[in-house]
Amino acid sequence: MRSKPIAVAVILLACVLAVPPVDAQTGRTPTPRIGDELQGTSWQAESVDGKPVADPSSMTLEFLPGDQVRGQAGCNRYVGPFASRGDRVTLGILRQSRAECPPAQAAMQKQLIDQLHGAARGQIVDGDLIFYGRHGEQIHFTPRR
Repeated sequence: MRSKPIAVAVILLACVLAVPPVDAQTGRTPTPRIGDELQGTSWQAESVDGKPVADPSSMTLEFLPGDQVRGQAGCNRYVGPFASRGDRVTLGILRQSRAECPPAQAAMQKQLIDQLHGAARGQIVDGDLIFYGRHGEQIHFTPRR
């Protein structure tokens, strides 16, 4: 007789665990965030506003735990916060190192950082990460291998 209440308790527990979490304030199931999928990933820029990047390994973006990013922009490194909601991600203010760069590399670095700051949203499209600016500009990242 005793095994019947235990079996019922196990079934009830399984039902409770199978129900997706619900936001206590809205009563809705939270939408998955792209940021959760991006954490731990690393990317390299293939193009900035349609211009190919000469050395993609020098233009990188890495998503860290705690909603932080870091990367390489030419001869300087950067770090800062990111936020995501649903299938969109945006970057906050990026702090940069201040090493002197050759003029061509400095120009691409400035363009990358400026466009990351101004990006209205980022999305994963066909396995690549694309940031879209408010005026049609794009930064195209591919996964780092």
